[in-house]
Amino acid sequence: MTEERFREILEEVLEVKLETKLEEKLEEKLDAKLEEKLEVKLEEKLDAKLEEKLEVKLEEKLDAKLEEKLEVKLEEKLDTKLDIRLKKIHARLDSLEERMDHAESKIHRLGLVLENDVVRPIRLLCENLYPTSKGWLENEHRLSTLEEDVAVIKTVVKKHSESIHILQQA
Repeated sequence: MTEERFREILEEVLEVKLETKLEEKLEEKLDAKLEEKLEVKLEEKLDAKLEEKLEVKLEEKLDAKLEEKLEVKLEEKLDTKLDIRLKKIHARLDSLEERMDHAESKIHRLGLVLENDVVRPIRLLCENLYPTSKGWLENEHRLSTLEEDVAVIKTVVKKHSESIHILQQA
C-alpha cells in the first residue's frame, strides 16, 4: 500500500467517521430541536386545552353559583310573599272567628229567648187551654142539646100562638 492509497483509505475512513459523527451530531441536534419544538407545541396545546377546560369548568361553576344564588333569592322572595299572604289569610280567619263567635253568641241568646220567652208561655197557654177546651167540648154538647130544645120550644110556641090567635078570632 502506498502512502496515497493509505491516505485515500484514511480519508474515506475519516470521511465515513466524520459523516457518521456529523449525522449523529445532526441527529442529536435535530432530536434536541425536535424535542424542544415538540415541547413548545405540546405546552401550547396543553395550555390551550387547559385554558379551554378551565373556561368550561369556570362557566359551570359560575352557572352553578348563579343558579344557587337565584334559588336562594327566589326562595326568599317566595317566603316573603307567602308570609304576606299567610298574614292576610290569618287576619281573615281571625275576622271570621270573631264573626262566628258573635253569631254563636246571638244564636245562644236566641235559644234562651225561645226557651224562656216563647216556649214557656206556649207551654203555660197549652196547660191552661187544655182544661178550658175540655170544658168547651162538654159545654158544646150541652149547647147543642139546648139549641135543639129551643128549636122544639119555638115550634111549640108558634103552634100555640097560632092556636091562640085562631081562638081569639072566633
